[in-house]
Parts: sequence; structure tokens; C-alpha cells
Amino acid sequence: VDELRVRVVLVRRKAHQPRFISNLWQLERALRKYPKVSSQGYHLEELSLLEQFSVASKANVLLGAHGAGLAWLVAMPPGSAVVEAMPAGLPGYVLCIDSWDQPRNLRDSIYGGLSRLAGQHHICIKGNAT
Repeated sequence: VDELRVRVVLVRRKAHQPRFISNLWQLERALRKYPKVSSQGYHLEELSLLEQFSVASKANVLLGAHGAGLAWLVAMPPGSAVVEAMPAGLPGYVLCIDSWDQPRNLRDSIYGGLSRLAGQHHICIKGNAT
């Protein structure tokens, strides 16, 4: 039965850290409404590297703000998805086209390209300033 569940890992950041997602708690609450979805948030920097690998290797979806924690997508099962939340106000050379497997993201962005190489899906979502 557990194989039928979608496992979502939410990469958390502390409120004072850059790229903190202020409404991540709302997403966590919404995900609890779906019986076939198992979600858990982690402050990855508080885990050992082996624990981080273990968490990512069991995930079907990895969601977090643009940052090093998303690199664990390489440990996820093939065909999984990474959802990259880009903060507002990025310089023009940082690419994020709101889309699922957008060819330019897969070619020109850090985690889009890594996703493509690892056989994962990539979704980039631009943040807003509020």
C-alpha cells in the first residue's frame, strides 16, 4: 500500500534565512487532505549527509526554494519531480520560466539541467515580493 503513496519532501528554511517560503505551512496543510500523499518538511542543514540522502531517496517530489538542498534530486527515483521556487527580484541572468519541464529551464538553469541529467521532472515557480 505504501508504494501507492506519493512522498513529498518539503525543504524548509528558518524564517530569518534568505529564500524562506512564508506560506509553506499552507501547502503542508493542503497536502494533508490527500490520503495518497505523504508529506514531510525538513531543515536539511540539521541532518547528516547520509540522512539527507536517505530522505531524498524516498521522495517522489522534492519542493523547496532555489538552493543547494535541491541538488538531492539526484538521489530520487527516476521519474520523480523537483519543484523549484525562485525568489522574486532575481537578476535577469537567472532563468525561471513558470512551467513543467520547460525546455529552456532544462537547458539553461542549474536544477533544471540537473533534473534532466538525473531523469527527473523539473517545475520552476517564480515567487512574488509579498
